Amino acid sequence: MTEENGVDDLIIKVLGHKERKRILRIIASYPEGVSYTGILGETGLSTGRLNYHLGELEGFITRNENRQYSLSELGEKAVATL
Repeated sequence: MTEENGVDDLIIKVLGHKERKRILRIIASYPEGVSYTGILGETGLSTGRLNYHLGELEGFITRNENRQYSLSELGEKAVATL
């Protein structure tokens, strides 16, 4: 398997889950970054569920020194395919 195929498979796995797609779209809608509380409020998920999905989105999202989430390059590629 090539690295590109692996990335494509990873994107498909993430985009195959409606809550993860929604989280990525929320983060994408805040180019300056969005807080955990902001994501939590928009999704209505429990903290445990949100923490799980944020963990599953590792590599697709980043968190800056102000604890704001934004899309990584891979995350931007994933959102562009939505």
